Amino acid sequence: MLKRTLLTSLLVSGFIWFVSCDSEDTESPEVTITQPANNAVVSGNVEIKATITDNEEVSRVEFYIDGNPKDTVTTGTDSEYTYSWDASAETPGSGHTIQVRAYDGSENMGADNVAVTITGGAGEGMEHSGYIRENEIWHAADNPHIVVGDVTVEATLTLEPGVIVRFNSGTGLWIGYSAPGALVAQGSSGSLIYFTSNVNPASPGDWLGIVFDDYTIDAATVLDYCVIEYGGGNGYGEIQCNAASPSITKSTIRRSSSYGIYADDEGFDAFSNNEVTENADYPIYIRAGQVHTLGSGNDFSGNSKQGVVVDYDDVTITCTWRNHGVPYVIKDDVTVEGNASPILTIASGCILKFMAGAGFYVGYSESGALRADGVTFTSAASPASRGDWLGITFEDYTMDAGSELKDCTVEYGGGNGYGAIYLSVSSPAITGCEIASSDSWGIYLYYSDLNPVDLLANNSFHDNRDGDVGP
Repeated sequence: MLKRTLLTSLLVSGFIWFVSCDSEDTESPEVTITQPANNAVVSGNVEIKATITDNEEVSRVEFYIDGNPKDTVTTGTDSEYTYSWDASAETPGSGHTIQVRAYDGSENMGADNVAVTITGGAGEGMEHSGYIRENEIWHAADNPHIVVGDVTVEATLTLEPGVIVRFNSGTGLWIGYSAPGALVAQGSSGSLIYFTSNVNPASPGDWLGIVFDDYTIDAATVLDYCVIEYGGGNGYGEIQCNAASPSITKSTIRRSSSYGIYADDEGFDAFSNNEVTENADYPIYIRAGQVHTLGSGNDFSGNSKQGVVVDYDDVTITCTWRNHGVPYVIKDDVTVEGNASPILTIASGCILKFMAGAGFYVGYSESGALRADGVTFTSAASPASRGDWLGITFEDYTMDAGSELKDCTVEYGGGNGYGAIYLSVSSPAITGCEIASSDSWGIYLYYSDLNPVDLLANNSFHDNRDGDVGP
């Protein structure tokens, strides 16, 4: 065991005694895998390189694939250690973890990990372009599949687990553009399906994206265990849904030059356990009436802009907006109403950030209700100011018995000229709320049965321009 030796002196009975004291080394080596890059696609003999430094010396370096030891090296060149992994027998599209561990003489250990995916296949692969009008299967054995011109699917295109699709610059994949079409891309945890760039080095926006158009066969269209990356060059999203509702589960949508996903008009048949990250815009754009189709287990963190963008629409069915860990960014008016008397519940902890001129309306021309407990309604502007957004309006057709604001924060609204909360011939329950920084009243009552004294007693108010409860 390596130790540092220090000399200390002790004065005992007039004599100076020199005592040797050993100080144990507790600092671990620093390990950085420099090749291959994290999330790289590899094949054949994979050269693994790691740079390792330590305050003392490195005694040995161990290389692991998926937790299994492969090699131990005791000498390196200029702190660089290498190992050649023969991955030629691995399943095309399968994912693997490379780990390098380094030990010093005191058995302190440092480590680094990267994830890779096997390309496999038949060398140069297959090229694709044009229309697919008969059912077709793309096989992993033919990897990589290279899209050299736009591919338009007007039949059913099925991708085997492990398929890797590489897109040339400016190309895209179109499903159901002018005739019915479906995409079936069902991978597995050990054999992902990749949609990626054929440009080296790859950059966000290299290719256009996957577009699900009006004639998409929703019930047959599935993305499961897929990775979609370096698209978004269409200016909308790496995945663009135009009046289509595909099922997207357990997939990663990343490194788009625009939105990760742009869902216009419709939502999703299923959307759960996905990671939407490292995109140049917000992770997702969706209409208000379809927000409820965003299921559980999704991770929307790590994007240049944080939040789920919600655009104008009516919420016409009883549903819940889940808390996805990022704000809802309200781009335009949201209305809750319909002949089915919908009740919208916003999950506790949600933050709704309203862009300029946007508002929230309940029961405007048909019955509707809003329930929010522990929700923040605020401005999307930074810094925020009074009147940045219009406010929450409970209109004449509000179902009072089903509507409640409890322990909510409503701030920087009142741009409607009335109040941050405007009650028009409606009387929802409002308790425990903080109502602040309105450009007009905190709460404005118009033929409401609520008692101003009770509202003042059961809620907190501050910095509202016209007053707390009025007129």
